[in-house]
Formats: sequence, structure tokens, C-alpha cells
Amino acid sequence: MTTSVPFSALVAPKDNPRHSYDKKAIEGLAQSIKKDGLIHNLTVRLVSGGKYQVVAGKRRFLALQHLNRKGEIERSYKVPVRLNKNVSAGDLDRVATVENVQREPLDSIDEAEAFAKLLGRGEKIEDVSAETGVSVQTIKRRVALADLAPEAKAAVREKKISLSVAEALTLASAAQQKTWLKDLKHGVGLDARYLRSMLLEEKPSAATAIFPLEKYQGTYTRDLFAEKDATYFDDREQFMTLQKEAVDKIAEEHRKTGVWVEVVTEHHVSWWQYREPKKKEASGVVIHFAPTGRVEVRKSLVRQQVDPKATNGKGRDKKPKERPAVSKATYRYANAHKTLAMQMALMENPRKAKEAAAVLLLNGCPGAAINLKAHEALRELARHPGSSNAYELIDTCARKLLGKLGLRSQIGEEAPSWVRLHHAGADWTQVISGIRSLNGVELDALIALLVILCFGTQRMEGVEPEDTFFSGLTKDFTLDMRKVWTPDEVFLKGLRRDELVQVATNSGALRKQPKLGTASKKELVSGLAGYFKRTAEPKASLDEDEQKGRAWLPACMQLCVPSVEAKPT
Repeated sequence: MTTSVPFSALVAPKDNPRHSYDKKAIEGLAQSIKKDGLIHNLTVRLVSGGKYQVVAGKRRFLALQHLNRKGEIERSYKVPVRLNKNVSAGDLDRVATVENVQREPLDSIDEAEAFAKLLGRGEKIEDVSAETGVSVQTIKRRVALADLAPEAKAAVREKKISLSVAEALTLASAAQQKTWLKDLKHGVGLDARYLRSMLLEEKPSAATAIFPLEKYQGTYTRDLFAEKDATYFDDREQFMTLQKEAVDKIAEEHRKTGVWVEVVTEHHVSWWQYREPKKKEASGVVIHFAPTGRVEVRKSLVRQQVDPKATNGKGRDKKPKERPAVSKATYRYANAHKTLAMQMALMENPRKAKEAAAVLLLNGCPGAAINLKAHEALRELARHPGSSNAYELIDTCARKLLGKLGLRSQIGEEAPSWVRLHHAGADWTQVISGIRSLNGVELDALIALLVILCFGTQRMEGVEPEDTFFSGLTKDFTLDMRKVWTPDEVFLKGLRRDELVQVATNSGALRKQPKLGTASKKELVSGLAGYFKRTAEPKASLDEDEQKGRAWLPACMQLCVPSVEAKPT
């Protein structure tokens, strides 16, 4: 039944699936209602005292409240509604959920709790999927979020953790969730892949079980957010006991047929030590029962005669490796603490921190996620010696620092100094000794140079985008490119003849050398290169035309990024 009621008769929904709202979105909706009216009816039900409780349309109700508070609508404002009579609480929950899901996507936690409430009332998941348009699998994944600890739900709503991290936390107990969330208070971000690997590392997958699952009496963990549904045994010890019983049973069944059976319990099996049988040759069965619990059975195999030296004396009689006393997860945790303790110590000792930074940058030693790669601009200009003052300055700086460090490079002396610096010393003990011999200024210069050698344009074969760090940084400097580069034959040879004539005109060369107008391309390149070199001399006395030659710079050499692809002239 559709009718209208005064705004003053409306009551806010009691259990709306949506708990979080965008304030700006509500204000925008309010302005839309003020201008065009309420396009969609509110769904309400009659409650005591002649009031009407909103069942679906809370965002529109909040927008009306906003307009009323600002005095833009009266309390008597007529609101179009659809009145639902004789409906159950379950029906109202379903209507509200469908309304919210179909109009504007719910916050993931609101959606999870709404779906969980519907299913808890006995709704079939297939029916909820059909009415909301949300797939059955997605509903299952959302419902898993409904079981998160309150602290985890709050973190999702406040955008402190991503949805992928929340999904990973569904694999953890409430206590584990709280422990992981404590890291957020210390500014440590949570990574979904890392969390999932940590929580599932020691748990065997149900897919590996070769025993009837009903024999297992422990609990399971289901990872609904994996690429495929994955179920894991929480009790590893019980799983391994049942798995071994199943392996023993398989071995016994094969022995009854009179064939030999070999059970391998190492991580790896050297399958090359076996082959397929020839005619009437007796064969056997190899069962690989790995320490992870995974089982593989291969039938009809013959043992090959293998020289013990070929396996370094590691035959099949070798005892299986003992399980490490400390798990990978424990090592990871302990090493994380030791790493952070060292980082803290370095933060408190600036000199030691610089020394460590220099070693890591210079040597790329194990234990550091640093792998410096010199910018390809250096390799490009190394092919054209003497073409750049900047290149010569940087290479000279690298040569001096190499001398101060007293290190022998792994590559020949004929290589540029910056190359030899990046490959200086494979032994960190020698590297640290050289670094400790530097004074503070020299150490700062080394650290800066090693990083700077890796910095440059994002593109080498096109216009640099305006939004890159390189483009942004150029605005902080007033740098005259003509002080580091003079137009040379390498550059000029890349231009067409008509472009070279234009260069001669713009740079004043044509007025000084009129014959350039009819010269060949080769003559133009040679004449212009000589003209630019002569006008670049600091002490040269230049007239007005020659001043143009000293200042001329092609658009592609300008540090300020042009808005469109410009011709070199």
C-alpha cells in the first residue's frame, strides 16, 4: 500500500543492515531531495503511537533529517511511503538487506552481518543470492567476516586494514586477531599474503588426506578466500597418525600380492633410481610419505643398480631427516625481533647507521632487500666520452671515492669509475674496513652518490610524463643545460636536413655562415658542431647572432617538460 505520512511520524530503523554512512553522500542526497523531491518511496511499518518505522531507505531518511535540521523542510513535510502490513521480523530483515545491497554497496562488515542474520533466521542461501543478486560463494565469504572479533570489524570499518587482510584474519582465532591488530598501533602494516601463510603454514590440507575424513575428530579451518575452497586440519598430530595408518594399510595390501613395497619418508624421492619393468620382470611399489603428510604411490617399478658414488653415498637406507626443533614460524618471529632490535640500535647511532647503509648500498650483501641498478643514462653517455660535463664530474667523484675506500673492483680498470664503484669488493669485511676509514663528509658523499647513480628519467625514449618524480624535482632547480652539454655531432646527425637548416637559422649560425643554407647534411652537421663549440667558449667575444648560438637549446633537452611532443628545434 502506497501513501504519504508527515516526516514527524517517521521513526528511524531499529536494525538496519547498514551501520556506516558517508556524510558527504548524505548531504548530496539531501540537496537532490530538496531540488527534485523524494523519487523513491520509503518502506515503513506501523508501530505503536501512530508512528511509522523505516524498514528500507535509511539513507533517504537521514537526508530528510539533515534538511529538517537545517530548516529546509518542516516536520509536516509529506513523505511518500510504502506501508508493509502483517510482515514478520525475518521478512523485514530480508527487505532491508535487499534494498541496501541493490542500491549502494554496503560496507563489507555491514553486508556480512546482514547476510549472517538472514541465514541465522533460516533463509536459504540460494534464495538470498537470487534476491540480492550476490553469488552464493560471495555470500559465504561475507558471512565468514561476520565471525571476526569486534576489534577486527572496527578496523575494517575505519579503513585501518584492507578487506584482503580481514579475509586472512578469518583464519585466526579471536585471540590471534587481537595480537595481529596490536601491530597497527605501532604503525606496522598487515600483509594479507603473509598472514595467510603464517596461519596455514603448519596445517595440512584436507586434500592430502588418504584416510576417511570421518575418522578425524579434531577441528578444521576453512579458507574461503583462497582461489579454490581449501580446508585444513587444525590438529596436525592427529592427521599424521591417521595418515600413517592409511599408508601402512596400503603397504600391507600390496605386500599380500607378493610384490616388494618401499615406503620413503624423506622430503624428496630420487625417482631416477627406479624404472619401468621389462617383460616378466618382477616389480614393486614405492610409497612416498613426505614429512608434510602428502602421499604419492607409484606402482610397477624396478630398482635400478646405482653406483653409491652417484648419490654421494646417500642411498635409500638413509634415515629420514629429523623434524627441526624450531619451526619456520618460530624462526621467523625470533629473527623479526632480532632484526628490529638492530634497526633500533642503528637509529640511535647515526654514524653506525650511515656505515651500514653504505655497506648495503655498495655491496648489496645478503640480508638486505637492496639491489642498486645504475640508470641507463650513464651507460648511454659512456658510449660518447667528452659529450657531457655532468658525466665527467660524476665519474670523477666515483673515482675519488674508490681511491678513498682502497677497494679493488671485481671488474677491470678500463671500466668507468661509477661501474667499478657499484662492483667494489665482494667481501663485506673489506668493505666495512674501507668505509670506516672515511670521514663524515666523505661517507655522506658516498651514500648520496650510490643512490643518485640510480636516479633519472622514467623514460629514455620519449617525453617524460609530467607526474613523475624526476619531472617534479626539476622544478626545484634552476639548471642551465648548456653548462653541461654543447650541441654536438651525435645529436645533430639525428636530425633531418630541413631541421638542421632550421637550427642554423634559430641559433644565428646561418647569418654568420650563409653557405649553410645550401650545404649538404654532412656539411651542416660539421659546420653547426664547430659553431656551437666556438660560441660555447667562456672567454669568446660574441656578437648578437653568436649569443644566440651560446644560448640555443633544443626542446627535447629542456628540463621543463613540454606539454606536447616537440621537435628538436
